[in-house]
Amino acid sequence: MLTNCHAFFLWWIEFPFPTVPPTLPPPRTKTKTVSEGRNVTFRCGQKIIHKKGKVYWYKDKELLEYSYPGYLSLNEDHMSIIANAINEGTYTCIVKKKERILTTYSWRIRLRH
Repeated sequence: MLTNCHAFFLWWIEFPFPTVPPTLPPPRTKTKTVSEGRNVTFRCGQKIIHKKGKVYWYKDKELLEYSYPGYLSLNEDHMSIIANAINEGTYTCIVKKKERILTTYSWRIRLRH
């Protein structure tokens, strides 16, 4: 005979756990599969930067503020990385003028295995 406690325990074991839906990539995302050690350069906002917009670079939704020698080089309208396991991810550039977004682009970098 099952007690209320046992019935609750069995319900908990059999309860289907929800799965987390995959995170959708940002719109306008290009996927690049590259060999490890390859230098990859992204260009952004070259045609609209003259409108006094400012370019912001992100990796996996985190703002990139500094260059890291040997890994990442940030410039106004382009950014370069050396492809490795640490640098895999989604890179996004957002060109803003004040709070208005002028354009965004994203690239997903995957290593070729």
